[in-house]
Amino acid sequence: MLDRWNSDAFESSDVANQIQNDLKKKLLVNPHPISGWRSIPLQNLKTVKINEFGLRSKNNQILFNQNLIFGGSYAWGFGASSNNYIPSYLLNNMFKEKINKDTEFINCSEQMYSSYEEMLSIVDFYETNPKSCILISGINDIAREYNHQNKITELGLRWINYFRFGQTNGIVQDTSKLKIILKFIKNLFSNKKDAKYIDYEYLKIKRDLIASTLLSNKLKIIENLFNKNQKKIFYFFQPSIYFKKNKSRYEQNYIRLIGTDREKFDKEKIDQQIKIVKKFAEESKNNFFFFDLSDIYNDYHESIFFDKVHVTDKGYKILSEK
Repeated sequence: MLDRWNSDAFESSDVANQIQNDLKKKLLVNPHPISGWRSIPLQNLKTVKINEFGLRSKNNQILFNQNLIFGGSYAWGFGASSNNYIPSYLLNNMFKEKINKDTEFINCSEQMYSSYEEMLSIVDFYETNPKSCILISGINDIAREYNHQNKITELGLRWINYFRFGQTNGIVQDTSKLKIILKFIKNLFSNKKDAKYIDYEYLKIKRDLIASTLLSNKLKIIENLFNKNQKKIFYFFQPSIYFKKNKSRYEQNYIRLIGTDREKFDKEKIDQQIKIVKKFAEESKNNFFFFDLSDIYNDYHESIFFDKVHVTDKGYKILSEK
């Protein structure tokens, strides 16, 4: 079985193991009252630093009137060996070195975010009066559709059911330890009903419309928010392993692992999503700019991707230079 953490895209196996250990075992994530979930603030791991706002960004940053980056795990920097190699940090350094401009880019992305969570985050951060809104995303909407999920994820349902467990057993509201113990014993013999998607999704979207609906709704919200003040919106459709022209042996093997059915599904949906954003860009005002990043790794024969959409430090450096 091919293991993505053994990919030759990483600088070394030690680096890959440290990233895997931090991301999969040590990094803590909490429910977020507005955007669904975020990393717990003030975590200081070897490869990941989380600031006081729960963002993978610098501490003590001024959020007001800055350039904000939204997206999922690719924009967040999944696979980077430190915060120094995530898109926001690299963009900050590039502007200082090449353009001699002290421009601040703040990473408001989070792992697993689809267009829905991005939309909620954009609304949340809108009150900071951002200079510009930068989106680097695209693939997670397609994954939601493939898994027949819309606005609710398995992660969200687990949190709901965990809270139900605590509420049923008195852990949430009761202060008496005796009451909590008695409720817990009583509920051991009751039939527990877990939350289901249907409990919360009042409008069931057809599976083949999930990705396009998530994306279209986000674009409408962005348009309504930013067209009034003509703030610039930059939309970068993230790259994926499928469209890298010169694939390494590892990347070829990984695509075989994905399987032809999933590859076909993803490619068709990526093409559909890109067309939606292109059309939106053509019909919008002059403040919306679209860039398709599908081919940014075409000149590289070595491994850039270690899975379908994630890259290592090398890939993020190339992204910042494009």
